[in-house]
Amino acid sequence: MQFALLGDVQFELITYFDGLEGRFAADYAEHTNTEGRLIAADADMKLKEHVLPRNALPQRKQGLAVKKSGMPVPASVAQAVKSTQQTVQKAQAALAPTKQAVSNAIKAAKQVTTAARAVQSVMAAARTLSTNPAAAVAQLVRANGDLSRLTSSSSAVNAALGPVQSVLGDAAPVLKAASVVTLEARGLQGALVGLSPANVASRISGMQGSMDRLDSEWGKAAAPLAKLAARAAVRGEPLGTGSA
Repeated sequence: MQFALLGDVQFELITYFDGLEGRFAADYAEHTNTEGRLIAADADMKLKEHVLPRNALPQRKQGLAVKKSGMPVPASVAQAVKSTQQTVQKAQAALAPTKQAVSNAIKAAKQVTTAARAVQSVMAAARTLSTNPAAAVAQLVRANGDLSRLTSSSSAVNAALGPVQSVLGDAAPVLKAASVVTLEARGLQGALVGLSPANVASRISGMQGSMDRLDSEWGKAAAPLAKLAARAAVRGEPLGTGSA
């Protein structure tokens, strides 16, 4: 039984407030920001190469040339075939360093993309903490390591393709994009110097502008990178000097 007093007057409570309990839940997407814009997306692709069985391939006779029985191959023909073989071998040897450069550039480019996504994710998290400047500062500081990887990876792309750009028509846009990534990443690192709760809001705004320029320019490198990767992966395919 519950009672209440108003001065000396006692009241019996028929109904009264004894407590409140409630539960709330919300669903959040993992790769979108507060405006619903996509931040990152992952995709996997597996390729299989089909090779015909050896017994299904046409049989070829070995030797420099096919000749009828009793008819020797002229010395001039044999020499011409041998010279052609040597020319092909020299061309393949000359292409080997170029293909290795492309392979190194593709590997570094993947690291650029991974690091850029990580930085974008950190910045998105910092924006959600706008009402807690100290927490936003702590979140942005986490991006420093990813920015260092972003700078080193984009520099590696330039180092790989720079020496062979004269023979690779698709290298120029990739080199340009990598240079922009390096410049913007260093600018982002500079924005972390002297970061404090008092200036974090303005720093986030400036950093997002740099990140948008970085993403836009690096996106332009996707098509030429794919062409270089395809040519480097095909056995015997000349890399060429023009765009396909």
